[in-house]
Amino acid sequence: MRKLVIIAFVTLAACANSAVPRSGPSESSPVDTTTLDAYEALIRSMTGSEPGPVSWETVYVLTPICNNAGQPEEAEGCDAAISADEQAQLFARLSDLGAPVEFIVEISGTLGNRVLTGKERSIIVHLGPISPQNDGSLQIPASYNCGGLCGSGTTHVLTLKDGRWEVTGSVGGGWIA
Repeated sequence: MRKLVIIAFVTLAACANSAVPRSGPSESSPVDTTTLDAYEALIRSMTGSEPGPVSWETVYVLTPICNNAGQPEEAEGCDAAISADEQAQLFARLSDLGAPVEFIVEISGTLGNRVLTGKERSIIVHLGPISPQNDGSLQIPASYNCGGLCGSGTTHVLTLKDGRWEVTGSVGGGWIA
């Protein structure tokens, strides 16, 4: 019996060390720099758009990319998300915002209660898919909410100027709180 237990143990140990795929970091596709550049420009624009000097406690960025991100309605068409690699690179690029950047999947009850009621002086940014235009510009639906009557959303137009994307306007309707 003892011999059988030892054989079973050795067999299990050998299987554990075989070339079976393990969970862990997966290989990722290269990050599109246009996406990073455009989202960085848009986040910087939105976090600096409230009048007067604003000191955010935290900049929350929703990771789902939703078609109606620029509208106040419930999120729809969220077929993509900001990848872990994109999050890491945006986190590094936005380290000079003066507030920590956190990527979140949803606005939880506790976070929503703190931010959306104005108890926490933070901002939640929601980005949509990037739509390249024939004139070389980009259109991105996006919105932000910073509690109470603090927020806005529209489809933003970004134009490449001196090698950097810059928010230069908007198209369609928008909302403001």
